[in-house]
Amino acid sequence: MKTKIFFSIVFTIAIAFQTNAQIKVLSNGNIGLGTSTPTQQIDMRGIIQMIPTGSNFSLNISSYQGASASFDPQQVNTGHLGIKCIWFDAYINEVHYTTLIHMSDEKLKENIGGINNALSKIKKIKGVKYDYKKGFLNSPIDSLNKYSSSYSLKNQFGFIAQQIDSVVPEVVVYDSIHKNYGVSYENLIPVIVEAIKEQQLQIDSLKQLVNKKNPGTLKNAKEIYSVEEAGSEKTSSLEQNSPNPFNQNTTIAYYLPETIKNAAIYIYNMQGNQIKVIPVNANGNGSITIYGSELRPGMYLYSLIADGKEVDTKRMILTE
Repeated sequence: MKTKIFFSIVFTIAIAFQTNAQIKVLSNGNIGLGTSTPTQQIDMRGIIQMIPTGSNFSLNISSYQGASASFDPQQVNTGHLGIKCIWFDAYINEVHYTTLIHMSDEKLKENIGGINNALSKIKKIKGVKYDYKKGFLNSPIDSLNKYSSSYSLKNQFGFIAQQIDSVVPEVVVYDSIHKNYGVSYENLIPVIVEAIKEQQLQIDSLKQLVNKKNPGTLKNAKEIYSVEEAGSEKTSSLEQNSPNPFNQNTTIAYYLPETIKNAAIYIYNMQGNQIKVIPVNANGNGSITIYGSELRPGMYLYSLIADGKEVDTKRMILTE
């Protein structure tokens, strides 16, 4: 009787394995967990849970012969690499992403303070061009460098961590396991921002000093230090009318960068009264014509005003 019961249980389990396919082993050696048609040596369908029994736990995925080891998200393109755990370090050649968010909410921070002497720090940092030594990752992926340019370790631009450590040690990290120094390039951005602001204060102070000591060089000071026109190959300019003096008509040439939105040439008499306003709508090199029949003989001032700022003022003479 017991023997019949035993074989009955075994038969039931065997049927269950065949029909429900919780664990399936094919003749070719493929093992399926949660599937009756495993297509890989180990084919697992569903949720996988691994709970370490000791103090250390690791999951190693090795890839050889040019294949790629990967963590794939769900079909709806969502998923996580570590939810309740913290992944401290990952050593890889390249990371491709569209958006990287740095946790920066004020309520997450304390001991908030400014960055002092940022400009002097940035001036001491030396950018370099270099090649990584072959094998520096100590990983099979490093062997791909000779096959694929996307994993190239040559012609890199960056910094030397030890040199940065002597200037801004707050952005330098040390890997005590591999005995290597690293640099958080992202943490250098706030230092660079503050350095630019310090430099801009120096530029503004220099502008005020130049304009105060040499009022006649206002145009040159604008060409050198104008923040609004920084990065432009040319700044706004106003040329002397030609011919000058004139008795029939004269031409006034000017130049306006693409950044200028509104501009006009204003004509004044020597008493400072506005006589005429000529809108200038075209950017780049342009010119307008002043007809003698529109004015009385005499001396006049004309000014180019661009986006509410005076570019230059010159004199012209109309003869009888």
